[in-house]
Amino acid sequence: MRGVEDVLRLKSGTSLARVVEEIARRRLLLAVVGKSVISIDSLLRLALEGCLDSARPESAGVEVPILSGRMGISAIVRAYLRSGCKYCLVKSRRLRALTPRSTISLMRDVATPVELSEAVSCELPAIVAPNATLKGAMRRMARRGSICAFVMRSGVLKGVVDVWSALKLVVEDARRALDRSCSELTWLDPICSSYEELLTSLVNYGFGALTRSNSPPLTVDDVVLIK
Repeated sequence: MRGVEDVLRLKSGTSLARVVEEIARRRLLLAVVGKSVISIDSLLRLALEGCLDSARPESAGVEVPILSGRMGISAIVRAYLRSGCKYCLVKSRRLRALTPRSTISLMRDVATPVELSEAVSCELPAIVAPNATLKGAMRRMARRGSICAFVMRSGVLKGVVDVWSALKLVVEDARRALDRSCSELTWLDPICSSYEELLTSLVNYGFGALTRSNSPPLTVDDVVLIK
């Protein structure tokens, strides 16, 4: 079904470290572990609380709407937008998810640069300096409810720090990872030079930035996509 994305399915009792490993490797946003629905955002919260290595999967559980795939994608999207939730599950032959980035895949033909610019002006994304720590970037993401932080210095975009990479590093070595500088961890793939490239980045990752001559970069995260 167009406009939905995969959900990670794991058996009950799977450790959160394994959940993070798989969700980060595949850059997914939702996992179902036993009867618990886990979002990338709830994993970020646990990482900041310092209990990602000791918490049970149920402690990362979140409530999300569950919609029937029989409704058809138009009705599903309308129900999703009315719910006010960041994610929803879609039950069909395979359990799938509707997310900000999967929704933009349906709207990429009608989304305009002006609309994105207006949304960004009302909803500034998480921005950190290159010398900020990973923990600082993660706090900005959590406060914003976003899955990325843009790294900027003096108005110049240096790259992006994303939640998947952050969580993977924390699981591997929390003490060292949280104190690492964002300048070491920036990722350049979501930095785009054309609007079409930006739309592709938004569909693939849920965030991206468009560099513009004589203007600040257009930085778009998943919260902007919801708007």
